[in-house]
Amino acid sequence: MTEQNIISVFKDYLKTKNTQHAILINGLWGSGKTYFWKNTLEKIAKDNEYKVIYISLNGIAKIEKIEINILSKLIPFLKGQDNKKLKNTATIIYNISNQVSKIFLIPP
Repeated sequence: MTEQNIISVFKDYLKTKNTQHAILINGLWGSGKTYFWKNTLEKIAKDNEYKVIYISLNGIAKIEKIEINILSKLIPFLKGQDNKKLKNTATIIYNISNQVSKIFLIPP
């Protein structure tokens, strides 16, 4: 997939209302995933008035660690939010960790 394809998919993702999905950028170590995120996609998200958090999966061995990382990054954004937003956020985190576990964990 080319850089322009990824940008197009990302822009479509940002336009999707109430999505329950996430985008995973996967590639070899040193291939420029973080650089591409921080210098291209993050700017697009901010230009579309999204608040951005960045979570690296590097060195993560357990799904629980991903959940903890996501929650710790979200706490500053959730102060003063109503219970419905907190519940929706928790649901999204659960769905993301579920999908990540399906990708990275091989069933017995």
